[in-house]
Amino acid sequence: MSHDPARSRHIKKMKKSAPKITKDTTIQEALALGGAAFDILGRYFGPGCLACGVAAFETLEMGVISHGLDESKVTELIKELQEVSDKREILKSGASSPQK
Repeated sequence: MSHDPARSRHIKKMKKSAPKITKDTTIQEALALGGAAFDILGRYFGPGCLACGVAAFETLEMGVISHGLDESKVTELIKELQEVSDKREILKSGASSPQK
């Protein structure tokens, strides 16, 4: 497979423009990432949390703490959600079109 410098620059640019997920990202902001984020957040917090009004202002860190999870889970959750965010941005840009 040949190296395509233009494609590499495009992917780097897309990764930079993908929303940055942090411990201060609200659950509602994370939910805006779509289906994969719903699955991840549901796994960590339970499905009821996703429809709760508190999701609008509760951060990921607050969610981990309020649900009685070990604080080390914050880092894992952020990593999983950032992967979703990056993948969503790349797909949205068309940078990774399926090959037939």
